[in-house]
Amino acid sequence: MSASDNAEQVVLRIVREYLSKKPFFSIGDIVEFINNRVRKNPDINKNKIELIIKSLIKKRVIIAGTKLMKDNIIENPTRNEILNYIRKNPGKNINEIMRHQKLGSNLALWHLSCLEKFQFIRSKKIGNRRVFFKFDSNPKFDEIYYYMRIQVVQTILKFMRNENRALKI
Repeated sequence: MSASDNAEQVVLRIVREYLSKKPFFSIGDIVEFINNRVRKNPDINKNKIELIIKSLIKKRVIIAGTKLMKDNIIENPTRNEILNYIRKNPGKNINEIMRHQKLGSNLALWHLSCLEKFQFIRSKKIGNRRVFFKFDSNPKFDEIYYYMRIQVVQTILKFMRNENRALKI
């Protein structure tokens, strides 16, 4: 492990400790807190702490202003269920997710927003609906996933498959 990786691990450990005591943080506050904790470590100074914090934010390991961290975001059972549902059913919209999970709109939007902030899922507007996909799925196939799950489209495709002759339009 390099000195840089070690410094990042030290900073991340202290960030976890800080967030266990305080629900929200600003970059300035957390840099001061960490700097006070690692004063005797010659490898870590205030500038390095700030760079590491910004790097963690850029990597979406932490989000400024919230105590949530990427490694604990799916510890919430509801959020985990939503994530698994989207993985198994790409292209579902908010109403379908709410209905399946038996959630109100505000709660569903909160959990979806958390999952999206930490890049577990992504959303795309197709027509007048915002639909959700795994973050690492190929965006080229989003519309195909969305339309293939619509019953009318499935019926048309089934009809076309069962026809033994070319269709004229």
